[in-house]
Amino acid sequence: MKSLRVFLGVCMILAVAAAAFASGQKEAAAPAKVTIWYETNLDTAIKRLNPMFEDQSPDIDVEWVKQDASQLSPKLIAALAGGVGPDLVIASQKRLSPAEMQLEAWSDISQYMSSDSGLASAVDALPDSHVKGYTRDGKVWGLPFFVRHVGLFLRESWMEEVGGSIPEDWQEMTDLAKKLTTEERFGYGIFGAAGTTSTAGFQFMYSAPAAGIEYPILDASGKPNFDSDRAKRVAEWFYRWQHVDKITAPATPSWTHKEFYAAVQAGQVAMGRVGGWNVNSWENSDHPGKDFVVFEYPPMEKGQADPNYQYTWNDGISMQGEPKNPQATVTFLKFLLSKDAQGVFVEELTSWAREDLEFERYLGDNPRLLYFARQHPCAPDMAYHQNFLPVMEILSKHLNALLADSSKDPEQTMEDAYEESMKKYREIN
Repeated sequence: MKSLRVFLGVCMILAVAAAAFASGQKEAAAPAKVTIWYETNLDTAIKRLNPMFEDQSPDIDVEWVKQDASQLSPKLIAALAGGVGPDLVIASQKRLSPAEMQLEAWSDISQYMSSDSGLASAVDALPDSHVKGYTRDGKVWGLPFFVRHVGLFLRESWMEEVGGSIPEDWQEMTDLAKKLTTEERFGYGIFGAAGTTSTAGFQFMYSAPAAGIEYPILDASGKPNFDSDRAKRVAEWFYRWQHVDKITAPATPSWTHKEFYAAVQAGQVAMGRVGGWNVNSWENSDHPGKDFVVFEYPPMEKGQADPNYQYTWNDGISMQGEPKNPQATVTFLKFLLSKDAQGVFVEELTSWAREDLEFERYLGDNPRLLYFARQHPCAPDMAYHQNFLPVMEILSKHLNALLADSSKDPEQTMEDAYEESMKKYREIN
C-alpha cells in the first residue's frame, strides 16, 4: 500500500508539472498585442493590411481603434498621462503634437532606426522636409504617414473653348479666369471663410508659397511670418480676384472646402484647388468628370527669385514612449511604412508618404493622379506648432473681412493681422 501511495503521489506530481508546463507553453505562445488609434477613414485599407501583416508576423495581434478626430488630442493626453494610451497613433500632426509638447509622450524613433536597418531605410524614403517637422531638439517623435499634395485643377474643355492654356503666372491665371467667368460659373474658386480650417487663412497658405514664401504662416521658430511686402501682395491679389476682376463667387467669404467642392461638382467653378483625394470622386461625377487637368500653382511672377513652392500637409504616426511590447510595435510600424503597405494606401486613399513607390503600378497612366506623385519644392508644414491654430484664426478673420468688404485695404489688412498675431504670439510664448 505504501508503494502504491508513493506511486500515486509521483503520478500526481508529474501530472501537475505537466499541466504547469503546458500552461507555460500556452502562455509563451500567446501573441504579442499592438494597439493603434487612428482618425482617418482607413477601414477599407485595414481590411487589406491585416491579412498581409498576419502572414508576415503571425505572432503579433493588432487592434485598430477608430477615434473621433475632434476629441483625439485631449483623449490622447489623458490616456498617455495615465499610462494607458495606445502603442501607435495615426493622426494629423496638429493632433499628435500636443502630447509631445505637454508630456513629451512619444518615443524617439531614431533610437530604433539606429539598430534596425529596415526601419532606417523606410524613413530614408520619406520626404525630408516633413520628417524635420517631427524632429525636436534631435528627437524624432513621429514620422509623416500620409503627405497630402495640393495642386490646381482647370476644366480642360472650357479652357479650349476660350483659346486658353495652362497659366504660367498669376496675371495669366487671372486673365484666363476672366475669360472663363460667365453668368453660370466663376473662373476661379477660393476658400474665404473665417475660422481655423479650410478658410481664407488656408487659401493664403496654399497661394503664398507659390509667390516664393517658404513659410507662409509661421517661420521655422513658430513666429508669425506674413509681414513682408510679398505677403501683402498676395492679399492684394485676393482683393483683385474678389472685388476688381470678379472671377470668384460673391459668396466666397462664406466658403469653406465644403461649399467650394459643392460648387465644383455643380459645374460652377472653372479652376481652383484640388487634392489627390478629390480625383476619383470627381472623375465619377457629372462635374467635372474627367474634363480637367491638374497643374502646379504657378509663380506670382515669371522669373521670381524664389521657387513657386507647393503646399503639402501630412498625417503622422507616433509611438508611445513606453509601448507594451516595443519589439512588436516597431515591427508593425516598419510594416506600415513598407512599400507594400504604402501601396495599399495609394490605391485606397490616394495618399502616401514614401517617395520611392512605383506609382504607375498603383495609379495607372491617369495624368490627374500622377501629378501628385511628382516631387515639387514644398513649403514646410507648420501645423504641429502650438502657435499655428491661434495665428491661423486671426489671419483668416482679417482676410475674410477683406473678401467681404471692398472698402478694406489689403496692405492694412495684413498689417492689422500681423499686429494681432504678434500679440497672441507673445501671450502664448
